[in-house]
Amino acid sequence: MAEERSDGGPHRVLILGRPGAGKGTQGIRLAEVLGVPHISTGDIFREAMTTGTLLGRDVAAYLERGRLVPDPLVIRALESRLEEDDARTRGFVLDGFPRTVAQAEALECLVAPERISRAVELVLTEREATQRLLTRFVCAECGHTVPRPVDGGRQADRACARCGGALLRRADDDLPAIQRRLEEFERATRPLLEWLDLRGLLVTVDADRPPDVVAASVLDAIEPFSDQSFSR
Repeated sequence: MAEERSDGGPHRVLILGRPGAGKGTQGIRLAEVLGVPHISTGDIFREAMTTGTLLGRDVAAYLERGRLVPDPLVIRALESRLEEDDARTRGFVLDGFPRTVAQAEALECLVAPERISRAVELVLTEREATQRLLTRFVCAECGHTVPRPVDGGRQADRACARCGGALLRRADDDLPAIQRRLEEFERATRPLLEWLDLRGLLVTVDADRPPDVVAASVLDAIEPFSDQSFSR
């Protein structure tokens, strides 16, 4: 049974943190507990590219050139998803967006007159984030991530537990690319975290613990919800 918010409103939660902090894993788990959709911009893009929509072709054109998808395109994709019945009536857990203050302001407009309930930062040191990214495997189909197996088996011979897809190493999970992504987080997303904190929306959770422990802490952190929005 889905949990209800203490003020009776839908859950609208952001999952934030450094690359490798476990945003996808914890976002999926939290959404299941709350009974709301887990929305990931990466999932939206993968589905659009797989189905060959205009959005998918536009996204692929940027990704194939190794460029970030521009904000207007991301926002257009997200707007369409947030307008679906499940997200409008029950809320959502959103990971992968926003990454900047400008994106957060755009998100505020997308959900208005409704409000964001909480923003959860999964806190992980750069050293631990780097180690996780260097050893993780990602499903080529759904984007689910798993650590390197401890039994010495070949990860490439294993299938994704979520969808059965092939588990591969991401091309941008080498050390130079990881360092660039961590630097980008500090440059662009750190100010966003401060911006959210000033508005009383940010809570932090230590992500350097077993996933079950982190999941329990995330759930504890988002209650009780405050009746606040991005604006003040």
